[in-house]
Amino acid sequence: MEKQKDVFITLNDKEVKLPRTFKEKVLWLGPSLVLCSIAIGSGEAIITPYFAAMYGLGLLWVPVMSALCKVFITERLARYTLASGESFVHGLYNLPGPKGWAIVITFIPWIFIAFFLAVGWPLGVGAAAYGALHYTGVTFDDGGHLMVKIVALIVILISMYLPISKKGYSAVELVCKIMIAIVVISVFICGIMLFPPIGEFVSNIVPWNVVDYKPSEIANITTAIGYSGGGVMAISSYSYWVKEKGYAQFAKIDYKSTSKLYGMDLALAYIIQPICAIFIIICAGQILPQVGNVPNGRDIILIAADMLGGPLGPWARWIWLLGAAAILFSTSVAVFDGWSRALADALKTLFCKKLAKVSEMAIRKAVIIFMGVGGIIFGVFGVSTPGTFVSWGSVLEGIIFYPIFGGLAIFVCLKLIPKERRGSNILTVLGILAAAFFLYVSVSYLLGTWGVIDITNDHSLTDMVKI
Repeated sequence: MEKQKDVFITLNDKEVKLPRTFKEKVLWLGPSLVLCSIAIGSGEAIITPYFAAMYGLGLLWVPVMSALCKVFITERLARYTLASGESFVHGLYNLPGPKGWAIVITFIPWIFIAFFLAVGWPLGVGAAAYGALHYTGVTFDDGGHLMVKIVALIVILISMYLPISKKGYSAVELVCKIMIAIVVISVFICGIMLFPPIGEFVSNIVPWNVVDYKPSEIANITTAIGYSGGGVMAISSYSYWVKEKGYAQFAKIDYKSTSKLYGMDLALAYIIQPICAIFIIICAGQILPQVGNVPNGRDIILIAADMLGGPLGPWARWIWLLGAAAILFSTSVAVFDGWSRALADALKTLFCKKLAKVSEMAIRKAVIIFMGVGGIIFGVFGVSTPGTFVSWGSVLEGIIFYPIFGGLAIFVCLKLIPKERRGSNILTVLGILAAAFFLYVSVSYLLGTWGVIDITNDHSLTDMVKI
């Protein structure tokens, strides 16, 4: 067999070789782990334990189903970047019809959401730090509120700095790699110690009883599916990380090998995320139902840590809090990086004439400052966020916009990518099925919201995600 020719590109003023051996490929993977940071931190850290407290192990199948669908939407979305070298936003701009119409309906709404976004994850890190100090015997006169806010402020400032630092994406990727390693080890240790009997695990990992759920439960479950694995801005950000890693440059020289490497990277994200989610459900689903009232927000982290200490011992509390702090910290860093890239690109592309003399990095810095100021106002200074606005922003990102992004990603690939660069037709078909599935999820949620089906619930989405 003829040895493949080495392929080199210049990336950040350094000569980089396309990985060929299995070891080189494993060490090269990175965008998948940044995606995992957002996917696990935005869905699994708070929302998944919330529903596990309600349904126990009965939702073990949810992260599997969600990952099987989201992976194909993400693949189509980032495929455009791999094949063309351009961002997905540029693909949307080049669609038939009025220039920029697809950008307006997909990305511009998130500019307003971004101001309220950077609150929960930094405060979650602060809550985990408070819990750790509490277990060492340290007490606070104010219940730890000031300490939580100080930690949150530090997390916000780090999250603002790393994406625009000299190393940029490389620094973000390194942080996410380290944090994901900590998370995987943490949830694996706790999950293995509480692993249910094989028969019970198998019966819940496959949705045999989904047809038996009541309408109110269907509404909850569709919400869980939507949030598991992150929202649409997470998968949109992935395409930028693919480009930053050099995939698009390599693809210009050796598309076939790069495409395989890209597939390997993406598969890693949607293997790690559901596995972590499953172990989180195993832990939370067996201890949180004992609480009675379903805890919300950061209470999930602290109560779960406290209760894990019962059957497993005090060490489990530390492991759980360490994992929670790691994933929420890396989520904050990845969100500032990914969202700033996507929103800056959307603004620069949509208003190309007015912003012709403004660099994309300058717009990114403005977006990051905008997000950071919002995080400080609502997180550090404690100004109340507009509940309905935040709630619906979360619903749009986690549920409603998935079929929209999925449909547009498929359309962009079919319309703008040469046939030989689209990848297998099977991927297109699976992407269409995934978008159709999330259309069902979105319609189910909306029907419940509009009162067509009963979604009576004592816990609002605003309370659920509140930190």
